[in-house]
Amino acid sequence: MLYTRNKPHKRKPNWRNILLTALCVVLLGGSATLLAKSVPVWLKRAPGTSPSSAPSPTAQTATPAPSATPAPTASPSQEPSATPARGSGKQSVTIGAVGDMLMHEQELQAARDGDSYDFTNFFSRIKPYLTWQDIVVGSLETTVGTSGYSATVAPAQLLSALKDSGFDVLTLAGEHILDSDVLGAQATVKAVEDAGLAYAGAYRTGADYIKPLILTKDDLRIALLNYTESTFKNPDGAADTVKYLTETTFDNDMKQIKADPDGVDFIIVCVSWGQADESALTDAQKQWAQIFADAGVDVVLGTHAHLPQTLTYVQGKDGGKTLVAYGLGNFLGPVRSGGKDAGLILNFTLTKDFDAGTKAIEEVSYTPTWVLKYSSEGKYAFEIMSSVEYSTKRYQNMSQADRNRVKAVQKEIEQALGAGAGKVDTNIREMKDGVSAIVEQES
Repeated sequence: MLYTRNKPHKRKPNWRNILLTALCVVLLGGSATLLAKSVPVWLKRAPGTSPSSAPSPTAQTATPAPSATPAPTASPSQEPSATPARGSGKQSVTIGAVGDMLMHEQELQAARDGDSYDFTNFFSRIKPYLTWQDIVVGSLETTVGTSGYSATVAPAQLLSALKDSGFDVLTLAGEHILDSDVLGAQATVKAVEDAGLAYAGAYRTGADYIKPLILTKDDLRIALLNYTESTFKNPDGAADTVKYLTETTFDNDMKQIKADPDGVDFIIVCVSWGQADESALTDAQKQWAQIFADAGVDVVLGTHAHLPQTLTYVQGKDGGKTLVAYGLGNFLGPVRSGGKDAGLILNFTLTKDFDAGTKAIEEVSYTPTWVLKYSSEGKYAFEIMSSVEYSTKRYQNMSQADRNRVKAVQKEIEQALGAGAGKVDTNIREMKDGVSAIVEQES
């Protein structure tokens, strides 16, 4: 029998198990790598180091300039300013302001020119005193329409004359702004816009209502706010059209100013307040003047009394001083009695030193004004003039009573304003080649 030895059995490789094992090894290796990379940075820091000392992942290392002194590096704690620096050195803006401009039947008749109106002569003599400042503000105590002109509705030609005379801004929040209801107030705003004048106090839209008027000169930015204590009419929608003097309205405006991304350097408040035809201040005027001063308002310009009232400074809670003109009198109106034929142009300069971060109210002065009323060609004529100039100048349309009156105006206004701030501007001005110039007086 042939004997044959059995050979050992050789197993075939189990490729399935081999592949599974290899896959597990790869997965385990990858997981270990990811785990190592995900260890928080603070676990890798040496003891005692703070999170702020770790380099920012976006920081770039600057190559030092080849100079003897290494370039200074910014401190990591310094953050860029939210708004870039605006302006440098000292910059100033000079502002002129007048009181109420009223419109009655007599003024309308005086301006009537055929089928139209022309108010140019009203302002021709006072124009040199309104065109040398950077910005001139006036209180429009009437509405403006396209027809039905009356004691409180003026034609748009009045606005054209004001613009030509040097006015830049009209304040509209006054007793008469709602005499033709909300639509009349909105029509007045539209007419002022069409005349190329800035305005405050009455608005056509809610978006305009909440946005304070910002005036600019060079790098200076001045916010101008306007309020009224009351209006003769109070129709539906009045409070959404006209700015009434309330703490809520004022606080909301101040919040808007503080939130202005470009910054505001000065704040002026124009306010219709007090008792009409009374020179004495009301308690409410004094209280509001203090509120304005405490809030950081720089200048307050008051109207509505139709008489000049105290000009002074009110100290705010932070120690700053607010220039307060409680009443600027009447700039234009037909009334001849009780001192309501006179007013003033208040002038002041706002100066800011951008480098030092300081500001000041400088060169406070005023020009006493008077409204001459006389008969010409079968109707009345009105001319506003400087009492300083015409107290010494003879004018053919002035009676002896007029001469006596214009001489008395300056003293009356000085007494009404007091010695708290400002002085009479004794300069006599004239227009030369379309520019206001001071007349050199003989010594």
